[in-house]
Amino acid sequence: MRFLLVIWLICCGVAAAAQDVLIIGDSMLSIHQKKDGGIEEIITRETGLSVEILASAGAPVVPAKGAKRLLSGKPVIQQLGERDAPIVVVNGGANDLALQCRCGECGPTLEGILSSDSGGALGTLMRDLRDRGSKVFLVGYYAWAPGGRAYEGCRTYLEELDRRMVETANRLEGVTYVSTREAIDPENPEHFKADGIHPSLVGAGRIGQVLAAAMVR
Repeated sequence: MRFLLVIWLICCGVAAAAQDVLIIGDSMLSIHQKKDGGIEEIITRETGLSVEILASAGAPVVPAKGAKRLLSGKPVIQQLGERDAPIVVVNGGANDLALQCRCGECGPTLEGILSSDSGGALGTLMRDLRDRGSKVFLVGYYAWAPGGRAYEGCRTYLEELDRRMVETANRLEGVTYVSTREAIDPENPEHFKADGIHPSLVGAGRIGQVLAAAMVR
């Protein structure tokens, strides 16, 4: 796999990077970092690729304004900075919906995250990463457990966000949508932390397996 990646880099004219894979996003991807059985360890084990997670808990896609900035992590669109990698994994949007519009009337917030024509902050990021030579994996959200009520009002918007992610991946060459819905079973408590929202170490490992499979496909 690593040999094939090097050939791909040469063909695409991409400079060598410190890591093969950089992961940006929110706590769905940042949780259980550097743990045996966590996302990066599973990807490395399955593919031989080196992985670094830059995602952070509470991260919105779009930078929050005013006092809300104190409640949020580093915005997804700012997490890479000037860094590049052959592969970039991205998720995000749930914190924007919870923080900016409190899972209420979130149509304008959703448009700012990812519009119906693949614009918005995520759409712009996808195009920028693709133009920089990265292969992008855009990761959708799974369904939370029955006890995970914090985002209940966001369900309709998250489902629409997921649909737009699929359409964006279909529109943009170099962008692949990755579903986590089959990896995380909402009825299986072993897949979740006690809050019913964040993945347990078992759940994180299953997300890592889905991502690894997508990278070698």
